[in-house]
Amino acid sequence: MSIRCAAALLALALIAGCTRASRDEPVAPVVTGAIGTPFLIALKAPFCAATLVVAGPITALTELAAPSPVAPGDYDGAFTAALRGEVADGVRQNCGPPYIAGP
Repeated sequence: MSIRCAAALLALALIAGCTRASRDEPVAPVVTGAIGTPFLIALKAPFCAATLVVAGPITALTELAAPSPVAPGDYDGAFTAALRGEVADGVRQNCGPPYIAGP
């Protein structure tokens, strides 16, 4: 093992020893959060991009669509507004916080 690898492992061990915030807080959630955050970000980016690719055309189509006057209870475009709300919720869920993996 080279000196560079040994120094990196020693530094990693020293940093890992500093992850505990207090005696009352368990160590496992902090460590798993620190390890899981890069994976969360790596997975969140493509899911967010795919959501935006799908959400853009759906939002444009709902803007162009006129509600059917024969649909009961949808004379004012309630279905179109609800669909836009669902798309916005999906974008918020897939692209919004949390950006740090929690316990």
